[in-house]
Amino acid sequence: ARWVAGHTGTVTWAGAFLDPALTVQIHLRRPGYPTVRLATTANDGSWTWTVPLGQAPAADYQIQVTYADASGRIKARSASFAVTPASIADSAPPAARAVEV
Repeated sequence: ARWVAGHTGTVTWAGAFLDPALTVQIHLRRPGYPTVRLATTANDGSWTWTVPLGQAPAADYQIQVTYADASGRIKARSASFAVTPASIADSAPPAARAVEV
C-alpha cells in the first residue's frame, strides 16, 4: 500500500480490545528513525490522517496502535507501506491510502 503526501487516508484497527471509552496512541514508525506519535484518540477502530507534504518518501513506514489496559500495554502494527510525494502519485487509488492495523 502507499500513501501520498498531502492526501488523507484512514487507519483502521479491530479486535477484542476495541472500547471507545479507552484511548489509543497512534505512532508512525520507520526502521532506524525515532517513532513519532501522530495522535491520541478514542479506541473506536478508526482514525483519519493527512500525510504531511514534507513527509520523507520511503517504502518502510508502519503505523502502530497502542493502548493500555489493566494487564499493560498492547501494540498492533500495520504491514509496511510507502509514502510517496504528491507530484509522483496524485492518481493513487483511494484503497491504496488505507492502512489496517
